[in-house]
Amino acid sequence: MAEEEKQKFSDYIKQRAVCPDQLSSSSHDWLMVADVMTRDVQTITPEKTLTDAAKIMAEKKISCMVVTDGDAVKGIVNVSDLPEIIVSKGDQLKDLTVGDVVNENIAGIEPDISALNASVILENEGIKSLPVCKDDELVGVITQTDIFKAIKKSLHAEEEKHFDLLEKSKSSIFTTDQNGVITYVNPTVMLLLDNTDR
Repeated sequence: MAEEEKQKFSDYIKQRAVCPDQLSSSSHDWLMVADVMTRDVQTITPEKTLTDAAKIMAEKKISCMVVTDGDAVKGIVNVSDLPEIIVSKGDQLKDLTVGDVVNENIAGIEPDISALNASVILENEGIKSLPVCKDDELVGVITQTDIFKAIKKSLHAEEEKHFDLLEKSKSSIFTTDQNGVITYVNPTVMLLLDNTDR
């Protein structure tokens, strides 16, 4: 891979990571890549066949593998890339190696940027996953699914916390969910309504 292409990608990541105006204005503290990433990373070397890669991903039920040559991260191969490769290189499929198809223009991201920034990078680059590197050492991999699950879990925990506060509050009357269904009514209000009916 051309070093200048890898540098462009690295510069792009740094630019995204230091643009606070791109972040949500929510007071919610966004999770960092280190909190979300998968640490148990499956790697494969460039000389392995694409068939080998497909078999490993199917057996381990994983969506991607980081391509490494020694300690150097060379790129990433995603299971979602396989259909397009099969269609375009079908007659050569048996002889294709991981090195023939890996996207080497993908540099690793640092674990200390926000998961939201990582999500923006994945979306803008049209990719499904990224290797996570610290001081040029592979420490994990992050996927769109990892980010989605983590944010969903975080939002659910925040919702539970707010619901708990509402239940303990003496001033709130009722709360509704996103569909307008009443999910909580203050017991004091219910007592007041009962007394009014009499």
